[in-house]
Amino acid sequence: MSMVLFLGPTLAAEEAQAALAAAGAGDGVVLLPPAAQGDVYRAVRDYRPAVIGLVDGYFHQVPSVWHKEILWAMASGVSVYGAASMGALRAAELQAFGMIGIGKIFDAFMAGRFPPFDDPFENDDEVAVLHGPPETGYLRLSEALVDIRRALADAETAGLLDRDARDALLAAAAALPFGERCRDTMLDAAGVAVGPDVRQALRGWWDGNAVSQKRDDALALLAAVAALANAVHTGAASPAPSVSFRFQRSGVWEAFVRAEKARQGESLSADEARVVAALERDPRRWADACRIAARATGGPADARAAFEAWRVSRNLRTGPELADWMVENRLDDAGLTQLFARAVQRCGAGATAAPLRDVVDHLRLTDGFASLHERALREEEILAGLHFSATPPAAEAVVTLAARYGLMATGLAAEPLLAVAKRLCYPDKASFVAALWARYCLDEAGAGGDGGDADGGGQP
Repeated sequence: MSMVLFLGPTLAAEEAQAALAAAGAGDGVVLLPPAAQGDVYRAVRDYRPAVIGLVDGYFHQVPSVWHKEILWAMASGVSVYGAASMGALRAAELQAFGMIGIGKIFDAFMAGRFPPFDDPFENDDEVAVLHGPPETGYLRLSEALVDIRRALADAETAGLLDRDARDALLAAAAALPFGERCRDTMLDAAGVAVGPDVRQALRGWWDGNAVSQKRDDALALLAAVAALANAVHTGAASPAPSVSFRFQRSGVWEAFVRAEKARQGESLSADEARVVAALERDPRRWADACRIAARATGGPADARAAFEAWRVSRNLRTGPELADWMVENRLDDAGLTQLFARAVQRCGAGATAAPLRDVVDHLRLTDGFASLHERALREEEILAGLHFSATPPAAEAVVTLAARYGLMATGLAAEPLLAVAKRLCYPDKASFVAALWARYCLDEAGAGGDGGDADGGGQP
């Protein structure tokens, strides 16, 4: 079972890998840094996981992970678990929609109380910490308030504190900015409310006995997803989430998706973007290519084995033959290596449409790239000569063109253009209309032709 985990200061990636491996669920796991806005969407798009585990996320440096993208992930068939930090917050907020919360922190957000304390447990800063960049291993520079709660409760149980001292210390910690919270600043801020003997005893106890509730909950999440992975492997469970809502594609969401498509397109080379544009101008071939690429699996688990199997399937047995293929497909040695590294990451979750990078990879691996590149160059030259505009002359022309190409069987009233665009794997109506108009202009100029098979002839 494939999964993506967002981890940072709460739990080191190495420790997470070891815990999953010990539970027999170390395969198919992608570990990513703390999530910011858009990262869950991109994780689903790029890795197509069955499960996402959200532990750490950014709070104030950049926009936080968006509720809407988590809902979209679940509506797309991805189970989303949350615990410990940002994950516990989002799970408490989205539990009613099917997000699965794990651990005592999640339970406390749901209940509004972290026992044995009586004060409300509801603020984001309960789990917020100041930490260093990735190069430092997300070195924690402060303590989460919830971890201070856990330490104070344990110290009371150990007999070092009475209830009044415990609550006074918690109040002192809560009054500090989250980036300044730690044992020493808390003890100093408590002042005369806690005697010097108690403070000294607590300092000596803290280093060897304080336990991070956030870390415990992150490990509990790993145990939960490992148990699910093992149950799925034996056929005893399905990873699909239980959702009862219908995802609403708001205007804000559509703008976000368009921006993501543009951002993803920037990562393509000029030749790759040219091929994608040419394929988009043929709606049926574009839809077929997106869906086939989405269903493609990585084949062998090792990139070298995948490469050798593909090379035999394409009869590229000699160095010169492979070199010629690389020239035709606009790839250097590094690009070839990355192509097969990505191939073994794909898990074939069956998304409606593959990311642009997956479409380009699939075209290369199934011998559709070179012919489409040639066709793209020819079409660009013709469109430049036509002084082509991507906007059709009138709205009625869109319906006429869609009918001409057999894309709207029952007419505009029965199926809106946006629905047609989504069915054909375009992100929005505007991109579909532009592609349709370009195809018409090319056909009128006599530039029609099959341009090679967009869907290729097999799987790598």
